[in-house]
Amino acid sequence: MFDDSIKILTKPREAFAEFKTKANKREAVLILAWFYGVLGLIIGLFIALAAYLFSSSPLAFLLPAGFTPIISLAAVILVPVFLVIGSIFLYAFSAFLSKIVADLLGGKASFTEWFYVSAKINLLVFFGLALDIFIRLIPSVVIRLAFDLISLLYGAYLIYLSVILTSEIAKLSVGKSILAIV
Repeated sequence: MFDDSIKILTKPREAFAEFKTKANKREAVLILAWFYGVLGLIIGLFIALAAYLFSSSPLAFLLPAGFTPIISLAAVILVPVFLVIGSIFLYAFSAFLSKIVADLLGGKASFTEWFYVSAKINLLVFFGLALDIFIRLIPSVVIRLAFDLISLLYGAYLIYLSVILTSEIAKLSVGKSILAIV
């Protein structure tokens, strides 16, 4: 997965052309399930930790007795499940919309190709979101502005990658690709 991300960053046209030939729904679902399952588990563990810490606070009387283990267990199990199911539906819906818009502009790509490439690029999108969250935690204004600039440039590069992705997958011109992603 990480080598595919490096390939997308360094040689996007070749990477998207290669992904188009290898596209299959099963692998796309597995990529999303693995990635968002791990992410959901991490979030669930943070929620469980917060519930445990809250149980010993002065406001613990707000929760019924014995409720903390239930919240913790539910968070660790349900957050990954809902995150995986939600991400699969979200990426499928996004691929469906991308296919419709590209088809209206004369593109020629299947739903499977859109879905697979969307799953492959999700690590880069997540990295951008993680970078943005990290920036919000920095207290220094000068360092934060520098990271904001990096985040802005990274976002612009992701838009550029979206244009290349659309032109390569749907076989559209760059102008139509820009119109499709807007």
